[in-house]
Amino acid sequence: MDLPTFVTFMIMWMLLFFGILIIFLTYRHNRHAIDLHHQETMAALERGLEMPPIAPQGDTDRQHLHRGYYLQRGLLFTLLGLSLMAALGVNVGDKSALWGLPVTAFGITYLILYFVGAKEKRP
Repeated sequence: MDLPTFVTFMIMWMLLFFGILIIFLTYRHNRHAIDLHHQETMAALERGLEMPPIAPQGDTDRQHLHRGYYLQRGLLFTLLGLSLMAALGVNVGDKSALWGLPVTAFGITYLILYFVGAKEKRP
């Protein structure tokens, strides 16, 4: 197996592994929050107190994200994609450098969201 095929194969497996890990950790976090709410509700019922309100689960409010979030992610992914393109272009070849374009495009999308959000919030 040549090096570009091996690198591509390893990247695919790493993305799959981290995707499954994120899904598993998110599930555990949500399950833990539900269990904590259940314990709190049972304790309130035993004491005859008013039941606590249910906290929203799995709904992250995108409106409350600060603008720096989009700028940080945009710069991170854009620079990561450009460095990937440079590294692959120098070490493997020009055609392999194109593998960094999706990451760069993802970062540019975040940067666009940052600048569009800045214009929308102005009166």
